[in-house]
Amino acid sequence: MLYLNKYNMEVHSETGVPPQVRWETAFLPRLPDSRAEFDLLLLQVAKTRRIRPDGIHFNSFRYMNLTLAAYVGESVTIRYDPRDMAEIRVFYHDQFLCSAICPELANKQVNSFS
Repeated sequence: MLYLNKYNMEVHSETGVPPQVRWETAFLPRLPDSRAEFDLLLLQVAKTRRIRPDGIHFNSFRYMNLTLAAYVGESVTIRYDPRDMAEIRVFYHDQFLCSAICPELANKQVNSFS
């Protein structure tokens, strides 16, 4: 505990203030600049897929978006929430391209367990 107290009161080399002081002055972490960047933080599961003429095939489902038509044959990275497979986020060369929807899952309701 003594080391922790010492660390929290010493001036930090990058911020110029002790961590305890920075925390007490309502320090807010840097938030992502866009929703796509925020999604990257939350949607940790990433897979590579090739875009087919009828969309992206993943886990026995087909995901579609009109934007994908211009990228048929290209490899993309998809990111998704494994608890909600109705929608995936599609990235081309590490840039957000679009969200793609699975028509079979789009109208399904997610049950919560409380």
